[in-house]
Amino acid sequence: MKKLIIALLCCIFVWAGGNVALASNYPNRPVTLIVPWAAGGAGSIAAQLFAAHAEKHLGQNILVVNRPGASGITGSTSVWNAPADGYTILHVRPGSHAINPAFQGDKMPYDWTKFTYLGMYELTPFVYVVRKDSPIMTMKDLEAAIRANPGKLRYSHSGPLTTNALGAQLFNFINDLPVNATIGVPFNSDGEAKIALLGGHVDYMGVPLGGVMDQILADTVRPLALITFEPIEGLENVPTVEEAGYPALMNIGGFTGLCAPPGTPKEVVDKWRTVFQEVGKNPEWIAATRRMGHIPAIKTPEELNAYIAEQIELYEKVFAALRKEQ
Repeated sequence: MKKLIIALLCCIFVWAGGNVALASNYPNRPVTLIVPWAAGGAGSIAAQLFAAHAEKHLGQNILVVNRPGASGITGSTSVWNAPADGYTILHVRPGSHAINPAFQGDKMPYDWTKFTYLGMYELTPFVYVVRKDSPIMTMKDLEAAIRANPGKLRYSHSGPLTTNALGAQLFNFINDLPVNATIGVPFNSDGEAKIALLGGHVDYMGVPLGGVMDQILADTVRPLALITFEPIEGLENVPTVEEAGYPALMNIGGFTGLCAPPGTPKEVVDKWRTVFQEVGKNPEWIAATRRMGHIPAIKTPEELNAYIAEQIELYEKVFAALRKEQ
């Protein structure tokens, strides 16, 4: 019996030592980055851009895999259940880590507080847009059109629990309009929602700026107002929602970061901490991010965790207000 116990202890020691060695040599193979949204949207584009620069400092390829569904829950759950070795990580956005947790609470298939956070790299301004040929020129025009045509105007979005959908619902709410004063048309991604707008199938949309920046610059869509706390190059003449007369909308917006499964080793977190800092110094990544209309914002794992907590508190209040109104 004594020999058996000694043998078992030796196995445990070797296994634990192997894990330490594995973590200290991290990464020794490609890393998979799960994006819980369909390709073509602002989040997916940002993930590809960040991965292209991050892998130079990580020392391994980063394979970006889109796994959409349930407003970000499907892909997020797959990472929640993945091995905690740093080789499967998650692209974190408001839908999966702020809006859904605020709405569903303990019914979520994962606990956002127990993910291993790796860092945040950008803030995503939000914009309300119409087609270039739309008679709606301003946010006040949009409000007037909704009042004149209750239940008629349509907006596209990438899921009911996304900033896209909430942006439209909150606009109605703060103007004492029924939430269903406009009709939401759901799609799998910002990209598909944008195509619906360009094709004339909907009248307007609220969307992270990166998803429509090219169309704004190409003059195929008209921006009505921005949600941003920093000026956006090329859009200096576009008012913020506060300047347009709707300050209550200023807290809607996006953030983007990365996390790993619960229990991921500290060595993995420390490696990514360095990667984030190095990418944040890269002028090419900074310039490309700003061209998308996003704001570079490198934050530590601890800062990302705190930021998400603040966002959840905000959206809990939003949902409480919307439920009361309904």
